[in-house]
Amino acid sequence: MDKNTVVLDLEEYNKLRDFKEAIEKGNSFVVYWGSYNGYKVVTTDEAVKQLIKTNNDNNEHKNKLVQQLYNCQHPESKVFTIEEVKTMSIWKFLKWRKK
Repeated sequence: MDKNTVVLDLEEYNKLRDFKEAIEKGNSFVVYWGSYNGYKVVTTDEAVKQLIKTNNDNNEHKNKLVQQLYNCQHPESKVFTIEEVKTMSIWKFLKWRKK
């Protein structure tokens, strides 16, 4: 065998050939992570649309989380008026201040 020879399984060779042809046509290579690991060759337009959709989904999720954090209060927390604070016992006041 020649020094620069590589031996490939026919199935692997076909995958590489199909991938090369798809990329040469101007398609994009997309990698999926998570529950489905793998790859797919799609047109560049499809890749851009998926990227925009994923970005919008992430922004919506981030906005929801930020809103939840702004709205988050301890279940026992309460806003007291000055009159209510004046009538509190020292223990209740100290407990309220720790929150």
